[in-house]
Amino acid sequence: MRKVIMLAFLLLVVLNSASLGRAQVAEVQGPLSLSEAVAEALKNNPEIQAAKNKLESVRARSKQATYLEDPELNLEAWGIPLNHPVSFRSANPIVLGLRQKFPFFGKLGLKGEIAAQDIKM
Repeated sequence: MRKVIMLAFLLLVVLNSASLGRAQVAEVQGPLSLSEAVAEALKNNPEIQAAKNKLESVRARSKQATYLEDPELNLEAWGIPLNHPVSFRSANPIVLGLRQKFPFFGKLGLKGEIAAQDIKM
């Protein structure tokens, strides 16, 4: 009984694969031209898609390469007495600061040129 079931299963698998093979052959009509083959390879190749995505990310990063860094806002309380650490009114100075980093002359332009070279690569 098990042998009959196994033979029936194998027969179904073979018939199914043969019908799929005929369906795939029926889809192709005539010889495939070189331009069609190249277009199909470009459309379905995962390595080419990954390279395109990498190029898009490098382009996006290169636009940001010449920007200044984000400014920083600081609030500092100095001179807080140790015996009352939460009494900010008795602290001497409360310092509010804003900081911005400026690169040395020519550095932003150089970063932009490096980013342009990354795109060319």
